[in-house]
Amino acid sequence: MATAEQSETDTGIVCRLAHDHLGERLGTRNEVLNRLPRNFRGTAEELGRGIHTNLEAVPNFKSASSAHAIIFQKLVAYQWEKEHHKPPSRIERLQGCESFTAKRVVCELLKAWAVCNKDVEEHEIDDEEVKCHQEFVIHLLHYYDRWSSKYISLDGFCKTLVAVHHKLQDLKCSTMSSERQYAKVLERLYEKSSEMCDHAFRIALLSVTDNHSEFETFCQRHGPISLRMISQRCLRTNSAFWSSDYGQVLDAALVRGDPARFPPAGCCAACAEANVVGGGGSFWSLWTHEHGAFKSYHYSSAMEAERQFDLSNCCAILVGPMGKLRSKTWTGSSMFAKVLNEDRIIRDLHFRVDRHLALQMAAAGFRPPPVVPPQDAPPQAPPPDSLGLPTAVATTVLPDPGDDNSAAAVAAAETASEGSTTAASSTGPPSAASAVERGLSNLSEKWNAAAANWRQARE
Repeated sequence: MATAEQSETDTGIVCRLAHDHLGERLGTRNEVLNRLPRNFRGTAEELGRGIHTNLEAVPNFKSASSAHAIIFQKLVAYQWEKEHHKPPSRIERLQGCESFTAKRVVCELLKAWAVCNKDVEEHEIDDEEVKCHQEFVIHLLHYYDRWSSKYISLDGFCKTLVAVHHKLQDLKCSTMSSERQYAKVLERLYEKSSEMCDHAFRIALLSVTDNHSEFETFCQRHGPISLRMISQRCLRTNSAFWSSDYGQVLDAALVRGDPARFPPAGCCAACAEANVVGGGGSFWSLWTHEHGAFKSYHYSSAMEAERQFDLSNCCAILVGPMGKLRSKTWTGSSMFAKVLNEDRIIRDLHFRVDRHLALQMAAAGFRPPPVVPPQDAPPQAPPPDSLGLPTAVATTVLPDPGDDNSAAAVAAAETASEGSTTAASSTGPPSAASAVERGLSNLSEKWNAAAANWRQARE
């Protein structure tokens, strides 16, 4: 009774050995290997139709004297001798074409690997690939009785495989030189250590990132979290996560752990005072409040950051290497600013930026400045009549004191009030000045009532 190995066809042996020894390393690079089934149970004609042999096309190797170039030449010479580019001969057909097709597939497999490395030198080839192909050739030679022709005593296939094995051995010695081997070991150590740090980083964040909407949105946009991905500040732009409380603490922790890879923001002034060279990052950020959410944008150019700051239609603060540079609100009108509650928004935005800069300075080893939490808006001023002041001056508490346009409006209102009072007292009876005061008082009351209605409606 024939064993399973004895009943296996020549083409089935080649397919099985190719996947056993080459599948893990060249599953995507070798086109011939991709066309071979692992457990082939068909005929040689079916397998041969899917693999084409072209002996006319000669690839240009980077070095014609390299080992893989010589391997390609030996295989092509054997194929020319056996006329693999033509249909099987009468003798091959008498043998069932199994041996002919199996040998042609082996030659095409090795040739395809040599062509994949035609643009590299010997020492640049992956030593693991060389080992895999050497094992493949050795296991093929275990079936030397299969490759001996029944009608022709000297076939030459085994002799070609032995020559290919010798060249692969020379190539293996070249790729496994001491310097090259040490460099590869260091590269793999760095790669594995980076993977370990990335996995540890993910595990450390599991307990605090559950149900964190900003963090989940950031991961959905840029993929799984990793140190390499977070170190790219261009990926942090237009993100609500890095302006959140947890994002600021995480950013400060990264600065504390690896300041060379994660340079602190806004610390150049502190570095200059402490005579620290290269202690701060040369980048700019724009903090905004858009659609009810705080966001941050990061830029490597001051011109681009200032351009985006000028184009933004919201409350925004521009931060540079030296700290906060500029801030602005969206509306220029004091009335609309109070209606939209911009005073509270800009205070909260300043508080977030101050806290971010303080965390960055603390992470960099500097003493951070005190950060004062934002206070609620001051209570409404008492009616003008109770203060005993002219009504035109008392109404100046309505505009925003921090707004330049509002300050100009206050000065104009005071000048207009003084001029109108003086003119009324000099040209008319005393009752005319009283009428002006009563009119301005009524206007102030209506203004206060309208502002209170807007606040109640918004709440």
